[in-house]
Amino acid sequence: MLLGLLLTTMVVLVRRANYEPDDAEWFDDGEYDDDEYDDDYYEETEEPIVETARNQPAAPQNIPVQAAPTTPLNNRPTLAPAEITRLATEAGRLGVMQAIVPNQQGASGWYVDVSGEIQYWNVGTDGSWNRTA
Repeated sequence: MLLGLLLTTMVVLVRRANYEPDDAEWFDDGEYDDDEYDDDYYEETEEPIVETARNQPAAPQNIPVQAAPTTPLNNRPTLAPAEITRLATEAGRLGVMQAIVPNQQGASGWYVDVSGEIQYWNVGTDGSWNRTA
């Protein structure tokens, strides 16, 4: 009787080891190419950063509010036509308006666009640009 139980157990184990479900044929490993998926898109390091930021208390926001500088409409600069053409060409080449005073690029001031128009732009503390003249 013990021998029969042992034989039955062995037969069941062998059958389970060799068993393949009928629907196992639909999945073929060769059908899916690993190169097709970009694993770099899903970086595991992003989650801990989000969790760290979520678990930290919010820092108080003490952003100083600055009054927007008044637009010097009466101080509109006059440039030589050659200088306007040079700045407009540079603006077209770079895709960025050019400051009349080169060391003020990116700050509030007078700019020349691709068309050669002189405009005053006010840059806010949040990085927003507003045309005022």
